[in-house]
Amino acid sequence: MIIETRPKHILDWLLWPILRLIWEPVSRKQAHWWHWRKYYFVHIEMIEVAGDPMVKPRNNIWNNFWQSNFAWHEVVVFKVVNQDGSDYIGTYQIGFYSKTEKRRQLCSILLTGQCACLLGHFSTNFFVIADQNRRASLKIIKITKKECLESNILLI
Repeated sequence: MIIETRPKHILDWLLWPILRLIWEPVSRKQAHWWHWRKYYFVHIEMIEVAGDPMVKPRNNIWNNFWQSNFAWHEVVVFKVVNQDGSDYIGTYQIGFYSKTEKRRQLCSILLTGQCACLLGHFSTNFFVIADQNRRASLKIIKITKKECLESNILLI
């Protein structure tokens, strides 16, 4: 879930009303390209999820938009757990690292509870950053289709 929906980026201010009225009723995806920031730090605790070689990679701007909004249907559902295995309570951010695409990014949206991430063409390593630098890790709940996600799970 999103903690707060106040727009923070200039494109949120400009596009947020349009997205709320036109885009979000037909798309479950809540993170847009401007929410993903380059991330330069290396995380030791990452969880690798295999990609789907049957879908096309996002190798240009058009494919990035098309694949991540319409063509990719597989998602991985995560929950965040503390070091002792108990459920994490608090906000967190999800990031990913793709060796093949040489891309490491962090989503700027603060999340709570479970969230889902799209699975693309290549294997991807996901990581979590917990609030107040607490140690936490990701746990895979399931891999499913985005059309089958429960309404309370945010797709980013």
